[in-house]
Amino acid sequence: MQIIIIILAYFGLTNWVQIRFLLGNFFKPKSKSREIDFSKMTDLVKQKIGLDVTIKELPEQNKMIGFMVTQRPFKPIMVFSQKMLSSFNIDELEWVVLHESAHYMKFHNYKLVASDIFCFLLAYSIIMIFNLPLLLALVVILIFSVIYVQIAKIFEYEADKFAIENVDNPEGVISGNIKMKNSKISKNIVFNKLLVIAVPADKRIQMAKEEIQKRTQSH
Repeated sequence: MQIIIIILAYFGLTNWVQIRFLLGNFFKPKSKSREIDFSKMTDLVKQKIGLDVTIKELPEQNKMIGFMVTQRPFKPIMVFSQKMLSSFNIDELEWVVLHESAHYMKFHNYKLVASDIFCFLLAYSIIMIFNLPLLLALVVILIFSVIYVQIAKIFEYEADKFAIENVDNPEGVISGNIKMKNSKISKNIVFNKLLVIAVPADKRIQMAKEEIQKRTQSH
């Protein structure tokens, strides 16, 4: 029984966003994502980084959601909520699309799965070696969950760096993140630092401003 609790606790903490999204949509009327004709963006991405992406729309009107659902060697497919597609302008969407493209090109999904399993095995090894009681075992699980999230954030920084360096207009990164700040999953600063796999909006804005300054100095 203890092993089941440990497994559920660890993967529940490291994947709580995905679980919340799945559970939240489980009780909603079923509606599938649909492919949309966004040739202006897909042509731009193909021209810039050689990636032939497919963009689908998720019928979600309350949350700003965007993610890459596939990984090499499969065709790159991105899904965006109606809320995000309707709220973001072309410059803001270019940043998000390039960010998700970076995850695909850099094999981040595979790296995330490997990191998640590796951290769990380390935590479980410690629990078994020292024969820890359940309460202490859960403390170890929490610690290694936080370690995994910090590792995962490295991949988010890589994706943001790639996107910001390749967007036509870094101002879109700034305005897009200002909009996203108002729709945070959690407003708890400590929780966001420890268990949310995302670069803080203020940090992304800072990175975009530095990119603007670099481009200005180079001209």
